[in-house]
Amino acid sequence: MTTPSNSAILAACRRRLDALDNHAPKGKRAIFIDGRRFSLSELRAVYTRCLDTRAKVAALRAEIAAMVVAMRVAERSRVEFDEGVRAWVACRFGSTSQAAHDFGFPPRRTAKKSVETKAHAVAQSRATRAARHTMGKRQREAIVGVLGADASLESPMAAGDPHAPPSPAPSATTDDGPARPLNRSAPPARATPSPAPTRPP
Repeated sequence: MTTPSNSAILAACRRRLDALDNHAPKGKRAIFIDGRRFSLSELRAVYTRCLDTRAKVAALRAEIAAMVVAMRVAERSRVEFDEGVRAWVACRFGSTSQAAHDFGFPPRRTAKKSVETKAHAVAQSRATRAARHTMGKRQREAIVGVLGADASLESPMAAGDPHAPPSPAPSATTDDGPARPLNRSAPPARATPSPAPTRPP
């Protein structure tokens, strides 16, 4: 059997009261229900009491709901303020002082990692480095580029590298001294005619 809702019960009680006022005998005439004798006022009191108690419960529930909201707001303020008080006590007296103990602020405990947890963290870090192909300084220095079989060994200038340094100008070798660079911009020297041979008298 389904339990009726509060609104359905309230509506039923009001409907019973209206029907009693319209159809029940007036005056001192008794109404027999299940072999028991009731007056009209006694029957009305049953439904009126139900309406009154449910109205009080609804009012209390609304008040409780409002108090719960106010309690949550007060609790948030307390937590925020409590953190400030803890910081003040630690700064003023020390986190391990008797005053901190009296306030109920024991030193914060740092979680100690077990050997299994540390080993798992190291293994996880190594696996992450391997998955990401992360290398250290020595590993990066060990990597050397390898030339292919068709790599050209010609100079950068011959290969058309615009950033290659210019090649030195060619030099001329003479019998009188060391080689001197040729000046391509100077005009060519004229040849000096040799003297004609003289005949003996």
